[in-house]
Order: sequence, then structure tokens, then C-alpha cells
Amino acid sequence: PVHTAAMAQELGIKTIIVAPLASVQSAFGIVHSDIVHSLTMGDILEIDNITRISQRFAELEQKGLELLEKEGLSKENIEMRRWVDMHYRGQAHEVTVPVQAKPSRQKDIAGLIKDFEQKYESIYGKGTVFSQAGYEIVTFRVDAVGKTKKPVIQARKLSRSKPSVAFKGNREVYFQ
Repeated sequence: PVHTAAMAQELGIKTIIVAPLASVQSAFGIVHSDIVHSLTMGDILEIDNITRISQRFAELEQKGLELLEKEGLSKENIEMRRWVDMHYRGQAHEVTVPVQAKPSRQKDIAGLIKDFEQKYESIYGKGTVFSQAGYEIVTFRVDAVGKTKKPVIQARKLSRSKPSVAFKGNREVYFQ
């Protein structure tokens, strides 16, 4: 807001609206953001190894839970978000896919494959799916999110007073 008046005058703008927290928006936002710990684990696994897939997520989620509890968050305010980086067997390029639930059944794996193939085609084009190659998970990712209490910002009415009321006087400024 410091330079707004001069810029508005130069551009011929007659009305300026300054948000109540304009000068502190960045600091205000970071202080009231959720706490997030992003955890990853590399482990190349065949997609059908449900037991090891579940173990990898459980390990990352336990670590995330411990970190957030040390920061004073309770379990009811903690959310786990899961992803895997996966590819077709033999490929070097991975695709990051969200994992909707803890994979514990073949049905969950089928959903993960479907999501992977949709994302793969959205990146590489229709008809590029190559399911015959098989699927591998390369990296497990968990964001352990600690939900923080959000402040309530009260709405204020716009002032109708004239800006001249705020004018206090002039003084000389010296620049070097």
C-alpha cells in the first residue's frame, strides 16, 4: 500500500481499496497455515505387493503422526494425504498418483492402476497406456497435515470519510 497512491495518480485511478491486512498478509498467512510434514520413502515394488505397500504407508504415517504430536496437535486434527510415484516396469519416468485410501485390498490396487493410467494418458497422450509391461511403485509419499485453528476475520464497513482528514502535514525529505 505504500506506493499505491503515487501509482494510482500516475495511472489516473481515482479509487484505491486497501485490504485491512495488506501489509501483513504474508506473515498472517504463514502463521495461520496448517502444519505439513512431507515424508517420502523410496522402494521399488511390484503393484501387487499389497502387504509391503501398506507397510510403507504405515511407516511414513507413523513418523508424520509422531512429528505432529510433538508439535502439540491431537489425532483428530491430523490428516494423512498419500501419493505414489509409479511407472510401467522398465520405464525411467514416474507419474505421481494420489492414493485415496490405505491400499489393503485388490480393489484398492485396481483403483490405483486406473488413476495411474488416466494420469499417464493425460501427460503422454491417448493410447499410450502399456499395461502389458506391468506396474511398479518407486516412491511412497505422505503429507502429514496438522489442521490449525483458523482466525475469524471480521468484516468492516468501508469508510466514507475524505482522505484529507488523515493528512498531518508536509516535511522535507533528503535522498542521497
